[in-house]
Amino acid sequence: MEAIVNFTFWPVDGPGHCRQAFEDDPQAVFNDDNGDVFRFLLKIVIVLTCIPISVVLYLVWVIRKVFGMDAGAAAG
Repeated sequence: MEAIVNFTFWPVDGPGHCRQAFEDDPQAVFNDDNGDVFRFLLKIVIVLTCIPISVVLYLVWVIRKVFGMDAGAAAG
């Protein structure tokens, strides 16, 4: 799952999105006792949501690369 999420958010955060999110929220509590059924359903939800998100993010990334748009250039 980490690889799928990292791939999805690479255009926004660069490599290691999951590690960045983990380190940015040190008070988060990760419970791993929710059961196999819950984890299976969560994996399905993650994959099904990451697919359209990645399509949009990579499309925006390609458009910005092709047209030379930069976030800093828009600010002034």
